[in-house]
Amino acid sequence: MFNSEFGPFDGGSWESLCQKVFKRKFMAEGYQNMPASPGDYGIEGYTSVTGKAFQCYCPDRHYERNELYIKQRDKITEDINKLRAYEKELSKR
Repeated sequence: MFNSEFGPFDGGSWESLCQKVFKRKFMAEGYQNMPASPGDYGIEGYTSVTGKAFQCYCPDRHYERNELYIKQRDKITEDINKLRAYEKELSKR
């Protein structure tokens, strides 16, 4: 659980908020949610018109700044590698 000025978030509640923001902000660019099943390939959604991909991340708990940096860096690296590994599968969606 991560506590912010807007209240507490876990992975599910953070993703839900992000989906609302992405849908509203990128509607004109054809925003599409990427369902977790059968596999989201490391992204939460994408724009079909402009080709942007989106990922959100919420830490499990409150980390000190340096540890949070490491967690975020590792998550970004992992998900960029997923984009490369699943390029063909993503293009089919």
